[in-house]
Amino acid sequence: MISFVSKFRGDDEDWLNFEGRHNKGPKGRKSKKKTGLILLPSKEKNAVVTAIHPDGCTVQTQTDNSLLCTYRRTLINQLKAEKGSDDEIGSERTPVAVGDYVVIKGIDEKTGVVEALCRRKNQLTRPAPGRPGQFHVIAANLDLVVIVASAKDPVFSEGLVDRYLVACESAQIQAVLCVTKADLIDDNEKPWELYRSLGVDVFLVTKSKPESFDSLKKLVTGKRTAFCGHSGVGKTSALRILTDNHIGKVGDVSDRSQKGMHTTTRAQMIQGPNNTQWIDTPGVREFGLSGMTAERVKKYFPEFKNAQCESPNCLHLDENGCDIREKGFSRYTSYRRIVFSLLEPQD
Repeated sequence: MISFVSKFRGDDEDWLNFEGRHNKGPKGRKSKKKTGLILLPSKEKNAVVTAIHPDGCTVQTQTDNSLLCTYRRTLINQLKAEKGSDDEIGSERTPVAVGDYVVIKGIDEKTGVVEALCRRKNQLTRPAPGRPGQFHVIAANLDLVVIVASAKDPVFSEGLVDRYLVACESAQIQAVLCVTKADLIDDNEKPWELYRSLGVDVFLVTKSKPESFDSLKKLVTGKRTAFCGHSGVGKTSALRILTDNHIGKVGDVSDRSQKGMHTTTRAQMIQGPNNTQWIDTPGVREFGLSGMTAERVKKYFPEFKNAQCESPNCLHLDENGCDIREKGFSRYTSYRRIVFSLLEPQD
């Protein structure tokens, strides 16, 4: 089953342990061997990653055991070779992501080692903070992403919703919008209705009315779903109702920024009935697009589809004869911000 990877030697030098005693190769030297990363078919899996830690991960095995795992030394070397770097694996560039299928070898009843990775069907990513050119995989092998935004407190953010929609569509992941704190809705202002008109399913929920979650709960049942959004919008509160579990922490909203205070610090998968898997992700203040170019963004704004611009390569910014700029679509300002962010040089 694991013939695609190097043979396990069976000693402590062949994996990273949680005390970090073997962060370098034999005799303290870094390995320079460039092996290249080989990914196994998903049918070879015997576990799924449910949480990430600085020196390892938690996995759920096919027999429903939860193990704390570290990584094979050879696997780390393969990952470094793939990334073209001999730098140490950092917290934002972890060898695996929540939702990854892996091949693990158990050491005892509580611990094991990740020996190989399986190919992903998709991944939701963002640029790795402080690491130009690198990206952070939020979650992998998803069936659905629920973009959570609040009606108020903090204010509804069209810009963040648009970025998540672009990221999900480019990764071919279905996305829906969940608007929390619906009891605070002002009848004169419902910016989320725009997304209904674009074909995005929108769910209005209120924590004080658990029955308002029924439609969303039906949708996510049997799926692996990641819940994403700003800090303080109510992702964890929503998951508590959907999962009937008291998970995570719930925080207040900053009066100064009107954005939530971080409470979920890392992505974690919660196992549910009927093959349902919920992934709670850390709240973000900003969400950047990785692997995206300015030229491709317009592809993910369906209202731009029939644009009659003078230039076939129009970016819909300040070009002469831009049909989109002249018509002034509702999401045009959001679109411009996304494109300009991609055109800015990355430090």
